[in-house]
Formats: sequence, C-alpha cells, structure tokens
Amino acid sequence: MTTKPETIIRQITNLSEAHKKVLLQFKDFLVDEEDSTLTNASNYLRVLKLYSRDIGNKDFKDVTRDDVLEFLNKRRKSIEEDPEKKWVRTWNDYLARLTGFYRWLYNHEITLDREDWNTPEPFASIKKKKNKRDCSYTPNDVWENEELLLVVKYCDNIRDKAILGLFWNKFRPDTETRLEKH
Repeated sequence: MTTKPETIIRQITNLSEAHKKVLLQFKDFLVDEEDSTLTNASNYLRVLKLYSRDIGNKDFKDVTRDDVLEFLNKRRKSIEEDPEKKWVRTWNDYLARLTGFYRWLYNHEITLDREDWNTPEPFASIKKKKNKRDCSYTPNDVWENEELLLVVKYCDNIRDKAILGLFWNKFRPDTETRLEKH
C-alpha cells in the first residue's frame, strides 16, 4: 500500500525529537544530494518510521544486531500464511533500506565518496535471505490457450499478434522438441 510522501513526513514529525531530526536530515540527503524523488525518500522513511517505533527511545547508534533482527523477523510469515514465502522480499527490502540509512548515518559527516562508505555493524553481518522458490509464477499465472487466443483476437497490430503466436509456440512444452529439431 502506498502512502503519500506528505503523510509519511507528517507521521515522522510525531516520533521522538531525536529520531525525527535524524530522519528528516536523511530525507533531505536523499532528495537534495542523491537526487532521489520524494516518493523514493518516503519509501525509506516509511520503513524507518516503523523501525523507530520498534526500537522506542533507543538512539539509532545504540541499536544491536538482535534489535535489527527482531524488527526484520516481525515480517516473517508462517508457511500457512505465505506458502510461497513472499515475505522474504519484504524482509530483504527492509534490510536494504535500513542498511542504506545506517551507511548514511555513520558516514555522512566524513568526506568520502558514497561508494567508499563503510557498512557499520550490525548490518555488515546480516545477510539477505534467499528465496528458494523455483519460479515466482504460480500455475494460475500461465496463460491457457483460450486466454491467448482472446488476447490475440483483440490485438490491433499484426506484428503483436505474430509475436504472441511465436512466443506461445516457443514455450509450449509440446512444441519445444519439434522446434529444436528444425
């Protein structure tokens, strides 16, 4: 669910003074120095707002590895809730945003190029989770022959119809062998 940048910024102002000050400085860094859009900055701030609430009044620099993992692991879902383990993407996204924030927090006052910034602990030791799904598509995502014919029927451009037909023939299991023999 997307939230307007103004809403996120207003919510940030309701956090503790220390957290609010640092997060608004980070937003200014993203928008002014990184040429990031306000929407991208607000996506960082949305995660950081949740994180700020989670760690309470603890200073950002006093956070431990356990604090970070506790925050991230709240995004985990059981196999029953999420059989395809889509939560892994959220976990990794939150980790990446927290890592980006902490790289800025520990390095922005040092006169180094951003590429040379160090990743502080505990983030240097927290690895992304791997998603062991074979494919991100479910059987329901694959078009049936009738669905393809319906799309082709309403295609105005003959080139698009030809491309859809070629793709369909190339990736259908019963025609792969025949196409490879020629």
